[in-house]
This record gives sequence, structure tokens and C-alpha cells, in this order.
Amino acid sequence: MTDIATPPKIGFVSLGCPKALTDSELILTQLRAEGYDTSKTFAGADR
Repeated sequence: MTDIATPPKIGFVSLGCPKALTDSELILTQLRAEGYDTSKTFAGADR
């Protein structure tokens, strides 16, 4: 049997201005590439 680790989940808030949204997408893309997952709420986030 193989143990599959659950990726750590992060909560992320973007302030909504166009520059912040672009930066947020870049950050989230990098975090996903490094094995993180996102949570729709902070309560569901590990980090």
C-alpha cells in the first residue's frame, strides 16, 4: 500500500486591483507548481 501525501493547502486573498490580480495569479501558479493546493476558505487552509 502506498501512502499518498496530501498537498498542503493555502488560503490566498487578492485585493482586486488589476496589478494585484496579475501578481496573485503568478504566485498561485508557482505555488501549484511546487505542490501546494488552494483552499476556498481560510478555515480549510493549512498555511
